[in-house]
Amino acid sequence: MLNLRTLVQKLVPVHYRRTLKDRLGMPRWLHDNYALLRRIGPFEDAHVVLDIGACNGWFTECWLEYCPGAVVHCFEPSAETYARTLSRRLGGRSGVTLNNVGVGDAAGTATLHTGASYASNSFYDLKPSNELGLELGNTEQVPVIRLADYLQQHGIGPIRLVKIDVQGHELPVLHGFGDRLAAVDYLYIEVSIHPLYEQPATLCGVLDYLRERGFLVMDLKPNSLDGRYVQEADVLFARESLLIPE
Repeated sequence: MLNLRTLVQKLVPVHYRRTLKDRLGMPRWLHDNYALLRRIGPFEDAHVVLDIGACNGWFTECWLEYCPGAVVHCFEPSAETYARTLSRRLGGRSGVTLNNVGVGDAAGTATLHTGASYASNSFYDLKPSNELGLELGNTEQVPVIRLADYLQQHGIGPIRLVKIDVQGHELPVLHGFGDRLAAVDYLYIEVSIHPLYEQPATLCGVLDYLRERGFLVMDLKPNSLDGRYVQEADVLFARESLLIPE
């Protein structure tokens, strides 16, 4: 049986629901895909968000629905994914800057492994016998930037939220912040527990790196991609000073 919220969503167009909520001063609802982030929003003020591994732009679209005042910088390395999905969804959208580049710990170029499922594209090749039967049979050379350089070039100061979904490439992305990581309030990261890729970052490695730099785990959601065991988790990190004021 449908609950009341689901029934209203099916019967009332989103434009009318959004207008009514805004007029009544009610908070907008974040899509269930990103339910963990309801812990920290919605934010009414203007704020900066980085969407790293933007893929088809779904996260950014959902966040802008939740927090219309956000200024979002998207980073997607695959030229095909950028052209076919990301730019079509968000190109020309107010408050959104699209970047067809990868993000890492050094500026230059890197090999991106790609396949039919663009959500699985990675700077690491898949293990020969991965549990999900994924295949990444193609490669492309893509430009890579450091976030510290990007933030300086664009004059970006405080960052409210960084979303990272880069299929095992989390630590190079974090290294690329340098000391600008201190400007970040929250990080929302998909991290492997039982990796599908060769030599990726793991949950323990990301936890250790961020704990040493003053971040605490605020919440997490385990993901069992094939239903047999937990393969990855979405983890919400918060700067310690936001959770434990001095």
